[in-house]
Amino acid sequence: MSVELIPILIDEQVLAGEVARLRATLPLETLDSWETQFHAALFYEPHAERNQYAYASLRPFRSIRMNYDADAMRFQLLNQARKTARDAGPTERSASALFQFLEVFFCCFVGTNPHNEFGFQHSTIISLSNCRRLHALFERIDFALLAPVFAEHCKTRDDGSAYTHIQSFAGLVDYATALDGLLIQAGDCGKWLYIYGG
Repeated sequence: MSVELIPILIDEQVLAGEVARLRATLPLETLDSWETQFHAALFYEPHAERNQYAYASLRPFRSIRMNYDADAMRFQLLNQARKTARDAGPTERSASALFQFLEVFFCCFVGTNPHNEFGFQHSTIISLSNCRRLHALFERIDFALLAPVFAEHCKTRDDGSAYTHIQSFAGLVDYATALDGLLIQAGDCGKWLYIYGG
C-alpha cells in the first residue's frame, strides 16, 4: 500500500472547530489515530469559492516513504557535520537547521511531534506564525556546506543499505525545498498547514 502525505491549507478557526467537534465525539484514544482526519466533515469541491480548505501542492514528493530516507539522512548529516566540519560552526548549524526543519514534517510514524499545534502525533499541524518561523529556519540552511559532508559520509544508510526514495543530495534538497514550498503556500494565503497520511 502506498501512503501519501496529503497537505491542506485551512483557516485556524475552521480547523480548531473540527478538532473540538471530534474531541467531543471520539474517544480520546482514537482522536489521534492515523485514521482521523480533521477535515472529513468539511466542504470541498474543486474550483468552488466556498471551500473550507484547499489542497496544497507537494508533487512529486508525496510519498511518506520519503520521510524514512530524509530521517536517516538528517541524522547522518548532523552526526558527520559534528565529527568532520572544521569551519567553526556554519556547517554544523546548517545540519542542525535541516535536522530541525525536516522533523516538523514527519507524521504517522514518529512517537513525538513537538511542533504540532494541537499536540497530535499522527498529523502535522503548523500555525501561520510557525510557518513563517520555519521558512526563516529553512532559509538559514547552507546546502553548499552540507553537500561535501553528504558526498563523503552519507551515500548509503548507516547499515550500508541503499536509500530507495531519495537517492542523492540533490534529491534531499529538492524534497526539503518542496516542504518549504508548503510553508510558503500557507503564508501566501494566510492559512494553517495541516498534513496527514492518506
